[in-house]
Amino acid sequence: MESALLNRSGICSRQNVRDIADEILKRRYLKKNGEGNVVETPQQMYSRVANTVAAVEAKYGAADSEIKRLAYAYYNLMVNGIFLPNSPTLMNAGRENGMLSACFVLPIEDSIEGIFEAVKQTALIQKAGGGTGFSFDKLRPTGDRGASSGGTTSGPISFWRVFSETTNAIQQGAFRRGANIGMMSIEHPDIVRFVYAKRNLAAFTNFNISVKVPDSFMKKLADDPGTSHVVVNPRTKKRYVIPRSVGSSSYTINDLIPADGANHN
Repeated sequence: MESALLNRSGICSRQNVRDIADEILKRRYLKKNGEGNVVETPQQMYSRVANTVAAVEAKYGAADSEIKRLAYAYYNLMVNGIFLPNSPTLMNAGRENGMLSACFVLPIEDSIEGIFEAVKQTALIQKAGGGTGFSFDKLRPTGDRGASSGGTTSGPISFWRVFSETTNAIQQGAFRRGANIGMMSIEHPDIVRFVYAKRNLAAFTNFNISVKVPDSFMKKLADDPGTSHVVVNPRTKKRYVIPRSVGSSSYTINDLIPADGANHN
């Protein structure tokens, strides 16, 4: 691909860039028929998007002439490279799917039903070209008691892996490669496992991760850098300290020290 971008002088040519852009449009954005053949030109795609977006103004009292004027103006912005909407809008505007949003934050409840309902919604959103974000804060920590079986839970990281594999499974047939962000509060007992989960470079490759840090944590850290960091079991609300000696990817809630314990090392 790199060689296709360069002309004989080693400089990227406008024609080659245009050819590559056209190829990307054909693969991911332009309409296809049941046999997978492209049945839309880039100009038709711009017109489809412009007409769909401008038509919304009818809900706010715009006359047909004003809607046509807005559609034409929007079309020209796209054709001239001045402005482009997000990928789902280019893919879905004026089509059966109709999803124009790019990013969705899905709740994950602390139950098998809640977790796999979020997995289902993830698959549907990513199939349509959207991206998804999750907070794992509500999930009980590794080694905690299960709600019905009386056994112990495998924890947020194992269910995080389900979301990652779901993305891998559907991306072949989706409009574009699925993308996710996973979040966890710094006060969750599994936070160390979460932070270290991507040390394996082959794991969670379709996820960015983010640690949720409140102002109160930063203030406490600034005032007393040596103070013990307290985490909270979201199910029981019991407070613990993560000892420095725990394995970053193998500890459970049973390896943590109750916050009123005498030894926090």
